[in-house]
Formats: sequence, structure tokens, C-alpha cells
Amino acid sequence: MSRLLLLISLCFGLAVQADIYKCHDNGQVHYQDKPCNAQSEKVETKLHQPSKQDIEQQNKLTAAYNENSRIYQINMLKQENRALQKQKIALEKENKARYDELQNQTYDVGNGMIATRDPALLKNMRGIVKQHVQQLKSLQQEIDNNKRQIKALSAQQ
Repeated sequence: MSRLLLLISLCFGLAVQADIYKCHDNGQVHYQDKPCNAQSEKVETKLHQPSKQDIEQQNKLTAAYNENSRIYQINMLKQENRALQKQKIALEKENKARYDELQNQTYDVGNGMIATRDPALLKNMRGIVKQHVQQLKSLQQEIDNNKRQIKALSAQQ
């Protein structure tokens, strides 16, 4: 890709070569493709054709940069996944504590059934569970997305 871009830019540069003039106007210096007055100076331009060695060296540097960038992206995604896993664990603890606090306000009626005198309490418990499931699902989607990106970046070797 970078070789193609370099070749295109070299060909384009040769095809578009034009004269450049330095003009002085009210103490200001301007450069343009046509003389602006009789005192305009033609600027000599020199084209430099890089050697094959220079091009190869640049291509190696570009490849090394791209590889380092790919590795950096993989490491950042892995680090983000570790942080997301920690968030999931903290969320589990937080929601369990909230749920247990509400459950302490209920009593067991047998067969795994609970009851309370406060009808809003059971609704709050269901809300905690629903919110917890949604939060976990969202975090897991981020983790899975990061894993897909890691897999795609790893395949680019």
C-alpha cells in the first residue's frame, strides 16, 4: 500500500511540474505559478528521486510502525477487557449486597417462596435483578467486541 502511494506520488509530481515564481507585493512575498510583475523571480525547483535503498528503508520503518501499532492496539484491548471483567465482579458484589439488603426485609413462607408486608419491596428486588442482567449483558458485549477486534488484529500478522 505504501509503495503504491509512493509511486503514485512520484509519478504525479513529475506530471504536474510547473514553474514557480516569487513575487514581492507591498513588502509581502507570494509564490504562484505565473509571474505577477516584471520583478518576479523564477524559483528553481529540484526533484529528488529517492534511491531503492531509501524506499526499502522507509518501507521497513513503515512495516515496523504498523506492527508496533497493531501490538499496541491488541494490548490496549486486552487491558480494557481486564478492566471490564473487574467491573463485572464489582457489579456482582454491589448488586448482591443490594439484593440481600432487600431480602432481609422479607420472610420465608416455605417452598422457596418469600413474602413481605411492603409490596414495593418485591418490585424493587425484581428491578435489581433486571438491571443487573442488563448491565452484565452490556459489559459482556463490550468484552466480546474487543475479543473480535483482538482476533482480527492477531490475524493480520
